Amino acid sequence: MKIKYLICFIFLIVMILKITSDKNEQESPKLDKINVFCFADNENILAACTMITSLICNVTENREIDIYAVHFEDKPMSNSNIKKIEMLKTSIRNFNLIFVPFSRKKIERFNTGTHNPSTLIKLYCAEILPNQIKKALWLNEDTIVNSKIDKLYDTNLRGKYIAATEQKEEREKYLNASIFSPFSKWITAAVVLFNLNSIRKENVQNKFEKKCEFYSNNLKNLENIEHKSIEEYAINTVISEEKFVEFGIENCLMTNFNKKYFEHYKNETKNARILYYNDHKNKPWSKESRNKINKYFLKIWDSYFKKTPFFDNKLVKIGFEEVKK
Repeated sequence: MKIKYLICFIFLIVMILKITSDKNEQESPKLDKINVFCFADNENILAACTMITSLICNVTENREIDIYAVHFEDKPMSNSNIKKIEMLKTSIRNFNLIFVPFSRKKIERFNTGTHNPSTLIKLYCAEILPNQIKKALWLNEDTIVNSKIDKLYDTNLRGKYIAATEQKEEREKYLNASIFSPFSKWITAAVVLFNLNSIRKENVQNKFEKKCEFYSNNLKNLENIEHKSIEEYAINTVISEEKFVEFGIENCLMTNFNKKYFEHYKNETKNARILYYNDHKNKPWSKESRNKINKYFLKIWDSYFKKTPFFDNKLVKIGFEEVKK
């Protein structure tokens, strides 16, 4: 009888150990923290808060998020706007929000043309972000994360400088200008995953600055180009093909494209991970522009805007009519 009890006891122990082992195998390993940086100030707060809302809605639940909101040091964000962004921690999910001042003096020597000087901030990622961060994702305030971003962030950079999306239509437009030739790709700068280790090791920031100086001195050669983006010029002339990882148009789909382009990328449109509202004249938060934006993409932007604390303000101060619930 004792032997039977002993056998039963041993069998029970074995089963408990097996169940524990299976459970441990099924449990996901601890995921790396997602580091995102963007430009956010009092002037672009609505767009930035909507983008941040879309981001935190589309990260795996148990994964930490650090968001570095960069602003010019002479124009810090107001306490009321900070509190509204912080409200997302309780209304949606927790995340770490770090405000980073940036000196305007670093870039005032560059001629950015019709673009806001803030577009240059991403080029200083290695300087403004903590040294312990190995990689970070830049998101323009005019982007929307519309599905889980984990796979994009986990892109294997393999020692390259960046991962980003090639925009073929943009490439064809810019290649006609001598200042941009010769290119084989055109990389959009709205969504860029930076390999901070490689950028710091090879002093890529200095290379970016030299290209910005050249751009500034030759801006007159760009008069016939609609979209004069200094930081895209710097990125596309410094980042050669061997230093670039393509992560597909489905990871950064421009919303301002013609019907032919829309039909060609129909599947990518439905499943796009990030939408880039790239028409610099028409943005979804502008009252005058809303009727000029594709309704499908406008509806997506509105769906995240409704989750922000600003939706209850009736948008009187923001400049366009209230989006109806």
